[in-house]
Amino acid sequence: MEGVEDAVAADQAGAGRIELCARLDLDGLTPDDVTLRRVIEAVSVPVHVMIRPRAGDFVADAAAVQLMREQIDRARDAGADGLVFGLLVSDAGGGAVVDTEATARLVQAAGPVPVTFHRAFDRVDDPGAALEMLIDLGVVRVLTSGGAHDAVSNLPVLARLVDQAGARLTVMPGGGVRARNAARILRETGARELHSSTAFDVSAVT
Repeated sequence: MEGVEDAVAADQAGAGRIELCARLDLDGLTPDDVTLRRVIEAVSVPVHVMIRPRAGDFVADAAAVQLMREQIDRARDAGADGLVFGLLVSDAGGGAVVDTEATARLVQAAGPVPVTFHRAFDRVDDPGAALEMLIDLGVVRVLTSGGAHDAVSNLPVLARLVDQAGARLTVMPGGGVRARNAARILRETGARELHSSTAFDVSAVT
């Protein structure tokens, strides 16, 4: 959700939480502080804030990580209920893996505010290994389509991730989730939560 109007609509439609960002056309960037405070005041559900200072890939140098730390501090001060970010690095073979060093620093900066690792997860070469890394780092939720363009296209992979995580971490399918397919995704993956960029009445799929 990008602003107050969208957030209120999602709240009224029955959303369990709001993920607030700016520039959805760029896959989401950190919202400004004024918008964040206005949304928190306007809705009755938890507000989780995207921490992503620029568009493009999910690789961050030291300066970008420091900027993300500052954005985390501001989001916490504004009353954010959760934080959403994801960072990757290349491994020796040129594939993508979780940036454990930077992620650990940012999770520590988040303190008691829960962290969701966003769909950067869909770029990793070994989702199972990445999931274990994130559990060890203290991340509480992973947003993923299972590596596909949309969640429905990779339900078996999502089901395996949900099973692997168990109660240690929440795997939240996202990507193309709508009222017409939400019940199927829940049923075939065993997921407990879904992520959608379109507000719909969740009572229709529970």
